[in-house]
Amino acid sequence: MAFLETFRRFLRSDNLALVERAALDGLHQELERLRHEVGSAEALGEIQRQLSGLSDRTDTLLSRVAALESADENTLRAFLEGQKRGEEDQLAFRGLEKGLSGLQSSLEGLAAASEARKNDFEAKAGERHRATLEYLMFLRWQLMDRLEEISPFPLPDRCPLCGGALSGQLRRYETECIFHGGRLLRHQCPHCDVIFGPQKMLRLSEADLAEEYRWHYTFSNESNTLEKELRAFEQLRPRKDGVYLNYGAGRWSHTGEHLRAQGWNVYDYEPYSQPEGEFVITDRHRLSGMAFDGLFSQDVVEHLRHPAEEMRFMSSLVKEGGRMVHVTGCWEYMYEYTRFHLFFFLGRSKEVLARESGLRLMEYVRDDANPALPYYSCTFQKLEGK
Repeated sequence: MAFLETFRRFLRSDNLALVERAALDGLHQELERLRHEVGSAEALGEIQRQLSGLSDRTDTLLSRVAALESADENTLRAFLEGQKRGEEDQLAFRGLEKGLSGLQSSLEGLAAASEARKNDFEAKAGERHRATLEYLMFLRWQLMDRLEEISPFPLPDRCPLCGGALSGQLRRYETECIFHGGRLLRHQCPHCDVIFGPQKMLRLSEADLAEEYRWHYTFSNESNTLEKELRAFEQLRPRKDGVYLNYGAGRWSHTGEHLRAQGWNVYDYEPYSQPEGEFVITDRHRLSGMAFDGLFSQDVVEHLRHPAEEMRFMSSLVKEGGRMVHVTGCWEYMYEYTRFHLFFFLGRSKEVLARESGLRLMEYVRDDANPALPYYSCTFQKLEGK
């Protein structure tokens, strides 16, 4: 099925150029419409010419006043005798002031209208760009699903978490992605209970997966994570002299800022963010040279394609005896409606994840007393010599 694989690669990469071209065409059309609507360059020039004329006449009056200040007696007498003419000049000056004020108001009104049109254009252009991406995302994954029906992705021979042999009929979990990702088919390992998949996401390259996230966050943002992350931080039993890491903080998270404002020494690691000061780390190489007294995360572990390997890396950042607290609903089979959730750690898989990562599972908290804000967390401890 070489053709199918080639076509899949086209859908994952070459199609990006088509999307960007379509979005740019839409932006150019919107820009032309805006230019026709404004159509006020000549009007603005005329106002500026009138303003220049008023300025010249005002300068003339001011020059005459300055001349009077240094005039001799005869000149002043002549000026006083021409009082009527002076009064006319004063009236003219007041008229100029009113005209200047009116033109200034007109200019301010024109500027406000132009700014409003600009803001409207930017909003509409952003909406069109997002709508284009959403629609093409939908088409892309619909085509991928049709191809998978013809040539299904093969399952791995062994469990991606525990390494147990996968044979026979595995329990299937099927749902739909609410983010235009089509059908989601996952399977459960009979040895460790972990649910993994879909294969169409697990088989993406690192570059393709990063591109998938970039598209996704163009029209979607995560919900507020502050309350859960603060609770996770408290589970670390932090000390004021300790150094802590929010792993995979997310571009929308303000937890680190909140904790630093309270005097805690907390760093944020987010590889898809822009560097914003010394406490925001985007470079994995820089991160690997640091050491922390504790580490916490919110909705991270379920996104990892190689969870045990990534957990070992996290463990390498924590001092011996230090804790890691990971919060996610995917310690159970929850939030399965997105293709970005690759693992659900049911049953024995929590202990297996700890063992494979050189950690000890200290505590599993399942708090769903508040249905609007359920809280599920695992606390791990780094073992000595690991």
